[in-house]
Order: sequence, then C-alpha cells, then structure tokens
Amino acid sequence: MPHAPTDPNYDRLGSLNLTHNVIEEAGEIVQKARTAFTSRKNRQLNKKYGITGKTILTCNPSQNFIREQFYEPYVALGGGDCQTWEFENENGEPVYVEVGGVRHRARRAFIRSLPTDNPFLSENYIEVLNSLPPSERKRLKDGDWDYQDDENQLSRAYLIRTADEAPTDAVKYAGCDPSRGGDGCIFSELSDHVVTDMVRIDIPKGDPDLDIGTYVG
Repeated sequence: MPHAPTDPNYDRLGSLNLTHNVIEEAGEIVQKARTAFTSRKNRQLNKKYGITGKTILTCNPSQNFIREQFYEPYVALGGGDCQTWEFENENGEPVYVEVGGVRHRARRAFIRSLPTDNPFLSENYIEVLNSLPPSERKRLKDGDWDYQDDENQLSRAYLIRTADEAPTDAVKYAGCDPSRGGDGCIFSELSDHVVTDMVRIDIPKGDPDLDIGTYVG
C-alpha cells in the first residue's frame, strides 16, 4: 500500500469487503494506510457466520506506530513470548466488538518470534543474517527493537526520534548539554522558547561517580 499523493486518504481501499485482514511487513507502511485497510474487515460473511473480524500484522522491529502501539505495551506488561491487553481509541474510550449479539472489550496482542523459531527456515538464511552489519543483524536476527543503539550513544535512538512529539501546549522544557570529565554539564530551563534559568555542574576528570552513563535514564 504505497503512498499515492493523489489518494492521501487511501480511498482506493474503500471498495474492499473483507472478513479479516493481514498486513505483512507492517513496519513499511504508515498508520493511515493501516487504518484504512483494517476498516474494511467485518464486511464479508461476518454476520452470516458470526465471525468477529481480526487484523494480523507481521513485522520486523521498526520505529513507527508498530512500536508505539504494540511493542511498548508488550514490554510494559512484562514481555515474554506473548502479551494481550484491552485497548482504547485515540480519545481514550474503550473499544468493543460484538460476538453472537454480546459486546466484548476489544483486545490487542503482541507475539514475539525470531527466525530461529521457524523449523523450516534454511540454515543458509541464518548464516546470511549472521553476516549482516551489527544493527541489521540485531534487527532481523535477534529481534532487537533498539537496533539503532550502541554502547557509545548517550540516549536511545527511539527517545531522540520521539523528542519532537512533546505537547504543543507545553510551556516549559528542560535541556542538557552533557559533558564528560574535565568539563561541565549545562542544564537549561526554557519557558515559551525563552531560556529562563541555567545551571552548570562541573564534572571532575576521572571521577567514576560522575560518569555520563550514571545520569542517562
């Protein structure tokens, strides 16, 4: 479902009548495409046979809506092989589905799997994954959602990517210009885009208690 400038709302999917839907490589599409496609379920034989339409998304680790809506809740619930939870719409309202004339709270689930879980996968394919650059190997073979991170980074890549998603009506922000030993960390407070306060904390050179990693959460 590639983006088409002449069809920004994916109206070309409007004629589909589906029982269920499956989207492979969901990390390669935008959320609006997913929403348009999944809205077409429950339209073919569902009522006749009492079938509740479901959506299945498959993906490799990615940094789009899949992470925010599925992976992060899965982690918050404890991770493991699978987690399920009730979910709400964008307005914070419960979502319901009807089964046999009875309304039930809709649920989402995240099932974690790796290439090595597939007994039919070629050993040569695993070797290909082992030969990939570190970030791609972590993403495609190890299922690591923080594949962009390395030990020399100050902040996780995902946090940097979402830093510009702060509420537009926020009136105060805090920023930090970090430093290693022998220099100073500068903390700034901004109010309505104006710096209102600054604090400098000198970092003694070679002090193990003030290593940068200690202050990164």
